[in-house]
Amino acid sequence: MFGEIFTSFNATLPAPTLYLIKISYFVKKYLILFLLGGGGAVYGWLYFIKTPAGRLFWDSRRIKLPVFGSLAHKICLARFARTLASLIRSGVPILEVLQIVSQTVGNVVMEKAVKTCAGDIERGESISAALAKHPVFPSMIVRMVTAANKPARLTTCSSASPTSWTKK
Repeated sequence: MFGEIFTSFNATLPAPTLYLIKISYFVKKYLILFLLGGGGAVYGWLYFIKTPAGRLFWDSRRIKLPVFGSLAHKICLARFARTLASLIRSGVPILEVLQIVSQTVGNVVMEKAVKTCAGDIERGESISAALAKHPVFPSMIVRMVTAANKPARLTTCSSASPTSWTKK
């Protein structure tokens, strides 16, 4: 409609206006194809991120997004810390805790990092050293775990001592 009005003036239009008119005609002519293509792209993306490779791709990109990546990463870290603390407080062994936590973080990249940490801890490394190897865990989390490790050893030693005294 506007294109016809502008062309009836017999004046030369600026290039951006001409491009806009051409794009408008193109979209009007192929609107159905745009909608079908967009719907197909959304369906394809949703199908792709349900596959293991797609999930890994999306999760690794999601925590690096400019604005929402930081938020997504913090949500995963909060799930990690909250679940870890609850299970340790309940007395669950650390390797089982890490297996459970890996399933609750909601991100495949963090899940793999937690499972790798579990393997490192099983081989004798400290929790904080195992976490420090992975860039998905910020130094704040590593320092918190390091600080929590010391009282945990003290609690373990103090609860083991009365047991050993009563056996003698």
